Amino acid sequence: MPTKDLAIHIQNVVASLTKRPAFTDWMKTEKPKDGLVLVNNSFVYRDKLKTIKNPHYLAIPVSAAGDIDTKNLQVSTAQNSTMT
Repeated sequence: MPTKDLAIHIQNVVASLTKRPAFTDWMKTEKPKDGLVLVNNSFVYRDKLKTIKNPHYLAIPVSAAGDIDTKNLQVSTAQNSTMT
């Protein structure tokens, strides 16, 4: 898959994620300020597999008004983030 197609596919998947009730409910409850929402890169039962947790997270820009920018996704590390 060409890089541009892959980027569009990721944007579409993230846009779909942001429309799920769990995400929209979380946004209403947490009311994030201007910044980034990090997408969890973990999965269940990692201890049974020989994998290494990646230190990078897919990050979705959000505004204090609740606007979600799925077209300008970023990569972030959690070291400078507040994670709840």
